[in-house]
Amino acid sequence: MTVFDELKLMNYSIIDYLKTTGASIGKNELIKEIFKDEACFFKMAKNEAFFVLKTLKVSDNMLEDTYMKLVNKQEYNRLFNAGKINEDDEELKIKYEIVKDEFANDLSQNHMNILPVVHYKEQSWYKKLFYTIKNLFKKNDK
Repeated sequence: MTVFDELKLMNYSIIDYLKTTGASIGKNELIKEIFKDEACFFKMAKNEAFFVLKTLKVSDNMLEDTYMKLVNKQEYNRLFNAGKINEDDEELKIKYEIVKDEFANDLSQNHMNILPVVHYKEQSWYKKLFYTIKNLFKKNDK
């Protein structure tokens, strides 16, 4: 789930909550319309994006970080590859150079070539020490 998807979910939750309390949902309904375009944060000024994030109750100390996650180069490339951003779009206020990686396109189109990602978790020093001592005793018992 992307940060954008999380914000969409937050907006739906806020709308439901405001409906139950009888409060105005005007701003959140507007945000719901804006979010129909997944590339919306690339098409708005930073102060507008901050207004949207504050309306969604993103804390002040997380505003900049959240904004940068929404408009970073990887997100731009993801949206471009998904066909949701057009480089020639006049509405775009934030643009990045598209890096066309032929190998990445081949992998995404041919699911048989997708390589698994292996995460190696290093053992802590005390576990290494324990297993080393244990192996020493095993060798001495033989």
